[in-house]
Amino acid sequence: MAPNNSQSGAVPIDLNVLESQLKLWKAYQREHGRPFPFSTAMYTALSIIMLPGTEPDLDNHNYIGDLQGKDKHSSLSGPDEEETIDPSTGQKRFRVWYNLPGVGGRFPRDGFGFNNGEAAPTFSQKKKAKQFAAKQAMAWLSGSSRSGIPSGSNVEDEAVKEEEKWNCEDDYDVSMNDNDNAKGKGRDEVNGNGGYLRQPPSLQNSPERKKVKIGDAEEQNGASIAPSPQASRAFEKPRSGANTNSSVNENEDAEGASLFKLIEKKCKILGIDPPTYKMKADGAGLWSGQPSLWADGLMPENLGVVQDVSSKAQAKLDMTEQVFAWLVGEEQKRKKDEATMLSSRF
Repeated sequence: MAPNNSQSGAVPIDLNVLESQLKLWKAYQREHGRPFPFSTAMYTALSIIMLPGTEPDLDNHNYIGDLQGKDKHSSLSGPDEEETIDPSTGQKRFRVWYNLPGVGGRFPRDGFGFNNGEAAPTFSQKKKAKQFAAKQAMAWLSGSSRSGIPSGSNVEDEAVKEEEKWNCEDDYDVSMNDNDNAKGKGRDEVNGNGGYLRQPPSLQNSPERKKVKIGDAEEQNGASIAPSPQASRAFEKPRSGANTNSSVNENEDAEGASLFKLIEKKCKILGIDPPTYKMKADGAGLWSGQPSLWADGLMPENLGVVQDVSSKAQAKLDMTEQVFAWLVGEEQKRKKDEATMLSSRF
């Protein structure tokens, strides 16, 4: 039966006011990067009118078994699990994420299970949450909903993606006063200041290309340096002689790659887009750079700024270390704020 405002106790509600208030709450969250600090009364009222979240439909297919079989030769780690309480029902809800080796992310993720700006869905049963997470991971591996990625694509090509995060904005190693160079050169040449030598387009996506980090493929002293395909090898002791500098650079690149994954994970948790990085070299071969985050209103203005660093790899590492330290502090701050809010409600 439709509600009748003429009945005793019925009060008309101006839904336009509610809609305006909702916009204000969303604006606060975008500006400050954290939920609006509802009072206990407001939280209770909203919990009453909010319905439990609907669960995505799942068939009876064993996606968990498929994922384990797909990655039986890889170091597939156990899933990450999160348990919450639905405030409107008091019932437990579950979220699960699977981490794929070498991807630097977890599933479900933006575009695989939920859309940008949304949270991962919750389930009434942990098994359903695992099935959903495995289904999204399999969708990524098979390329069924990922344009440009062939079916059965190996997760190793994520290492190339991570390096391209640097290359998308770091090609300012030509002189800024040389208009000809600034317009037409930079990425396709080795300029003497640590720039990258690009391979022809036909080789860009070859299997050999996917297994080699771009930054390790530089030529130094006329000899090509063999890169380390696994990050764990980056911590080997440097070799003596002419290869000492190359081993140090491999260490720095591998450490930066591992920080990439940690930063991406923290950004996912905090609802912040992963940063991009701008880098340039001066005439003396010294590197400067600065990261750029979506959370510009939250982060300190000079966060991650580096200047006059002797190597490109070290400049990258210095920037990522500063960004990661800030993300850790921001996460701790938000947890403290949430704990304070929860303690004031009960």
